[in-house]
Amino acid sequence: MGVVTTTDIVNRFRSEVDDIIRGTGANADNDVLWKCGEVDGYLNEAVNQVATETLSLYKTFDIPYLAANGPYVRLPTGYEVLDIDVIYLVTARRLITERNAVDRIHHHNDYGYYGGEEGWEIATGKPRHFTRDFKMNQIRLWPAPAPDMDDTMQITAVIGAVDMQPGMPSPFQSPKDIRLILTWMKHLAYGKKDADTFDADATTRYKNDFENDAAKRKYECQRLRRAPSSVRFSW
Repeated sequence: MGVVTTTDIVNRFRSEVDDIIRGTGANADNDVLWKCGEVDGYLNEAVNQVATETLSLYKTFDIPYLAANGPYVRLPTGYEVLDIDVIYLVTARRLITERNAVDRIHHHNDYGYYGGEEGWEIATGKPRHFTRDFKMNQIRLWPAPAPDMDDTMQITAVIGAVDMQPGMPSPFQSPKDIRLILTWMKHLAYGKKDADTFDADATTRYKNDFENDAAKRKYECQRLRRAPSSVRFSW
């Protein structure tokens, strides 16, 4: 089976709602219910909705950072980072773990664990933890990297918003995910406040279908990614 593109999904949507573009040229969509720009918008929203509801769109990416720039490292802006699974420091060859801002009164240095409120803001050394609680779309490392500890973070994360372009491969390729995208597109399309398109029953029905199927899909994806737990036998 070939790669499903955004154009494939748009064409399938138009076929299923019986809104085929039959004209050519710049004004080809004059006689359709939903303009090309509207359908492209529905596709973008639907992809992002599926990613957010199923938490199944993963990406691994590298972010180099310089210790001289301080403890904050900016995340990519081309897509929305929802949940971070793993951060691995490539040069240091270590995983760092996530902590919440409320835990900041405790910090580590290179020699062990320190408790108390003094010094965490200015502590430097080998980063052991990260948090996203302080600045939007940025990670704070602590301890902050020491001056000679430039490194690269290799991050595996669940992502949401993706900028979709016509003809590009869809970030989702599973038929179940494509069906979810089409369902949300129909929910949006039939919710358009226009005498020829608005259908309250249809937009509600597609919304309900999406929510039910997305919940099932999220569970399926979690099962696929989760390591099996140990089994204890009781005799």
